[in-house]
Amino acid sequence: MRTLKQEPLISMLLSCIILLLTACTSQEKQDLQKIKKIYSKAASYHDADLVPVIVIPGILGSNLLDTETNQEAWGVFQGNYLRPNSPAGIKALSITPKKGVALSNLKTSLVPNGALKEVHFKAFGLPIQAKAYGSIMKTLGVGGFKDDSLNYKTFLNYGKSHFTCFQFDYDWRYSSAYNAAKLHEYIEEKKRYVRSEIKKRYGVDRTNIKFNIVAHSMGGLVARYYARYGTQSLPEKGLPKLTWAGAKNINKLFLVATPNSGSIASLEDLINGKELAPGWTKYIPGITLKYYPPEILGTYPAVYELLSRKRHNVLLDPDANQLDPLDYEVWKKYKWGLAAGDPKILKNVISHDLSDDELNDIAHDHLRKCLNNARQFQKALDRPATTKPDHLKITLYVGDAFYTLSRVMVDRKTHGVIRNNYELGDETVLRTSVLADVNTGRETKNPKVISPIPYDDVRFVFKKHIGITQDVNFADNLLYELLQR
Repeated sequence: MRTLKQEPLISMLLSCIILLLTACTSQEKQDLQKIKKIYSKAASYHDADLVPVIVIPGILGSNLLDTETNQEAWGVFQGNYLRPNSPAGIKALSITPKKGVALSNLKTSLVPNGALKEVHFKAFGLPIQAKAYGSIMKTLGVGGFKDDSLNYKTFLNYGKSHFTCFQFDYDWRYSSAYNAAKLHEYIEEKKRYVRSEIKKRYGVDRTNIKFNIVAHSMGGLVARYYARYGTQSLPEKGLPKLTWAGAKNINKLFLVATPNSGSIASLEDLINGKELAPGWTKYIPGITLKYYPPEILGTYPAVYELLSRKRHNVLLDPDANQLDPLDYEVWKKYKWGLAAGDPKILKNVISHDLSDDELNDIAHDHLRKCLNNARQFQKALDRPATTKPDHLKITLYVGDAFYTLSRVMVDRKTHGVIRNNYELGDETVLRTSVLADVNTGRETKNPKVISPIPYDDVRFVFKKHIGITQDVNFADNLLYELLQR
């Protein structure tokens, strides 16, 4: 319970937060005004040869809506939203496991409901907005690529010429290979729309429409799989054929803070669950964001695809022996995630009509399928591709200014994981992961980066994971690439 003596401290803290957010917003506006001055002429010029932009957000980056109850499941955390500590919320937020059914065919009542622009939650009963992808859309808006679904202020208004920017919303819980096929459907829809607009505005019937794609975090994995394999599903054994089918629809691909070699933080989340409120909110009473237990997160194939590679020496047993994060026997031995699901929660995730043994059997089956799927997905993306279509240009944006978790060790007593080592990255994804450096964790005298990604350029940004998209240097470089080259 708060005492009277605590009230001034809490008020002071809230005031400091508000002042800080206001100052950051003011600085961002000033920076965007400068960027606008540089690119205003190029931004206001459109012709029949324009290349439209698609933004692909990362995991958690799209709103999810429950079609059965019409409740927000992700993206709005106030009012009548689905909470992960209620039976209805657990059921809806989970992808219900089922034996004998492929991961991509498992049913859910949730559907994507627009790309996440700002996260809404409450403190002291008051709504607070934490920036998500609003900043990157504002940057694109300054460059003349305006999504008409956004209501930005007049300094981003370039008239009625905007049919050039789109946000791909998707159910980020499913495999990125599955969502690559959804991306193709989205691209085909937008190609028809852009072709119609060009013909209407300029009298030209363009049939060779391509897109520039700006993909943040896990969105980059969706884009990379699509560029390489198009709509091919991920086989249980072997690899899809490397056709570069999706690249036919891509002009430039910008991979921003993408965990191309995974992130060890995903292992912690699958084992421990996740408290999704921003870190500073733990000091403020009344926050309505809730804890998402491992029984929910463990049903999401996409999270397993984010696990780091064994070869990078990321997971050690209590005796410092190397372990494979994708080995089912490791998960079973240490009772991680779905391998030790709470029957009370699993009944809401799977069914109330099953015994504890039956629930456990289904949970283990789902865990095995997710780990196998992740291994296949990683092999597909790690396959070296020394050549790519001549027209496709790939640029990496890498954060490398903050110490980032790089290795964990199994605790001998609890069998949980304890943090063991840090390397430079963006505090979420390692520098070496964005580069997909094959030499990571190896004893080698060759200091050069060896990557399966045939990228053309790299930009380094001294910012944190989501902060990269809010950085003025990122905005300047991105708009130069989109407008001048």
